[in-house]
Amino acid sequence: MPKVVATAPVELGAGSGGVERIDFRASSGAQYLVVLRGDGTLVFNTVSLTRPLGGGKPRTRLESEVIPFTSPKGLPAVPDYLFVKDGGTQVLAIWLDGTVQRYTKPRGEQWQLGETTDVLPEGGRTITAARMLLGSRTLVLGDSAGEVRGVFAARSGTMRTPDGEVLVVAHRFETGYGLPITAIGNSMRDRCFVVGDGGGNLVVWLMTSGKEIVRLARALPGAI
Repeated sequence: MPKVVATAPVELGAGSGGVERIDFRASSGAQYLVVLRGDGTLVFNTVSLTRPLGGGKPRTRLESEVIPFTSPKGLPAVPDYLFVKDGGTQVLAIWLDGTVQRYTKPRGEQWQLGETTDVLPEGGRTITAARMLLGSRTLVLGDSAGEVRGVFAARSGTMRTPDGEVLVVAHRFETGYGLPITAIGNSMRDRCFVVGDGGGNLVVWLMTSGKEIVRLARALPGAI
């Protein structure tokens, strides 16, 4: 049976106020925690366990860096979603209208705003669900019209950004029901993901090829 171990709490080293948004990712070398606090401070934390040389209980070590976060003009101060991606070198702040801020930390540099882009350029739609795929490189977004998009950062030969990358909508999927996407789940083994909508419909796709794996119409009597 899986065992849940609760370690001692660690106080955040920067900012003040409550936690407004939070995301966590673990890699083979470290664990990453990004937190937006009540005063608007965006804190990136690297969490590691240190073991005393003489033995004893491991201790949690927290290293904090402040990301120069400012919400875009005209949008709420708190984004609707916050994600860590790419092994702790990028952070995404997302608003319901499709605005995405990508913060990046190029090798040997400080955290900075890499770009601000719109992943819903059609207008008249809002983001209704969001999830990172296995590996934390591809962002899956569902919208109010029943469409799903796969978004990731790719090298750009035309746009100049601090790390040379830009966010691109690389994959698009249509449920065909025209109902808002209300839930997204990802596989823990491969790049498959499942979406549920406001009518209780379920669809499973493979992100890489775009192949539809399973479709269950009205799997549930109401919104998922």
